[in-house]
Amino acid sequence: MRPNNPIRKVKKSSLDSIQSVIQGPEIVQMRVKKNFQLIPVQKRIKNITYKILRDSFVYEGDVRDLRKWEEIRENIINSNGRLYDVIMMDPPWRLKQNLPYPTLSDQEILEMPIEKLQIRGILILWIVNQKREVANEFLRIHGYTEVDRGEWIKLTKNGILHHGLGKYTSHSNESFIIATKGNVQDMVHGCNAQSVIFGEVKKHSQKPDSIYDFVQQMAPDTLKLEVFARTNNVTLGWDAFGNQVVEVEPAE
Repeated sequence: MRPNNPIRKVKKSSLDSIQSVIQGPEIVQMRVKKNFQLIPVQKRIKNITYKILRDSFVYEGDVRDLRKWEEIRENIINSNGRLYDVIMMDPPWRLKQNLPYPTLSDQEILEMPIEKLQIRGILILWIVNQKREVANEFLRIHGYTEVDRGEWIKLTKNGILHHGLGKYTSHSNESFIIATKGNVQDMVHGCNAQSVIFGEVKKHSQKPDSIYDFVQQMAPDTLKLEVFARTNNVTLGWDAFGNQVVEVEPAE
């Protein structure tokens, strides 16, 4: 006898097939092979089309170089026929305290020509307390509306709360703004993504893998770009732009 709620596990073992169609109605659980990004989908459907994650375009360069933005714009239009649906940015905010990496001034961040790569879509903007007003100004200048916020709860490798730096408390979390430009209802899948994510703290400024799962749940069938990407977080299904996406071999 067939169970009332069967679960079919669909695994993609290679990039040979661009998409597959699963007929319902039934509950479907879909996964990508372990060395790919995991896409958790389990819901009752009548018909679903699943597109396998594409390889990433990696753009090495300075975000202050207008020519790089033009290059990326031309490439994404030529390869996909449209601009990015989702852009995530983790700017190197210039803070009062000294930081062990290069930073950008508020003006340099505000002047980034993000409209060259997105005219309608979702922006994920990582923020720090000192720069909340600058982040709001960035949204205003570039025509975005804040619609939600999220929190990354930082964990150690043992799964306990990470003790970070802070002026009055030990910061165990990091915030991000979710903003939109234009109507994005066709990109968003209900309330599948939870606004709180958990993940291990790894290298400095490295964001957890769970943020990519979060975005995939929120806006699964979209073109995605990470600005200020780094070598350690180049992710399948995401294009990457930054001056730290190519690992430089030390001179012998």
